[in-house]
Amino acid sequence: MGKTAVVLGATGVVGKLLVLQLLQDYRYEQIHIIGRNPLDFDHYKIKETLYADLEKGLKEHPINGDHLYCCLGSTKAKTPKIEDYKKVDVALPLLACSQAKEARFEAVVVVSSLGANAHSKNFYSQMKGEMEDELEALDLPKIHFVQPSVILGERKEFRLVELIGKGLMRALFFIWKGPLKEYKPIQAADISKAMIWLANTPYDARKVTSSKLIEIANY
Repeated sequence: MGKTAVVLGATGVVGKLLVLQLLQDYRYEQIHIIGRNPLDFDHYKIKETLYADLEKGLKEHPINGDHLYCCLGSTKAKTPKIEDYKKVDVALPLLACSQAKEARFEAVVVVSSLGANAHSKNFYSQMKGEMEDELEALDLPKIHFVQPSVILGERKEFRLVELIGKGLMRALFFIWKGPLKEYKPIQAADISKAMIWLANTPYDARKVTSSKLIEIANY
């Protein structure tokens, strides 16, 4: 029988492409989507479970499967309260990964961010670093944190500042060499492709930065 992938954050820019790629992967028999909002497409491999309160839903119905893909993430615009922001970006991944350990998942792959560091002065980097540290402490047998730079891809919501930033980064494509290669913008499709590769391939590094993700995606 094929594997079951559990995906959190499937409606985001990376999560949606991840699901589409998983559907085409013969190794997976079922893609279990768990979230608050439904996908805008259907497939015979997809099982979709929606909760108004994702934390409560997960606690009442622990996850089960083979590979966990966690693409959860919010923004200050969506969650202006710090406690709500950290619930999405730290508490929910911790809960899901704790359940993955209990259920003996073979692999866990989590979307983090380039520069994640619990001691950073930047709030976002500090939060992502805290999330990584919490999940590392679970001592899962196979877990990878993907740390992309600026993500290129179609989003439902309009983000003017991000759009301007992406335009400038594209225009400066010639500088993304040497020590700056980690900051080169990365396509969401490359991130999701690399995530699937990491889950299914023996690989020692737990933290996988942007340039390595691009390299993996283009093998």
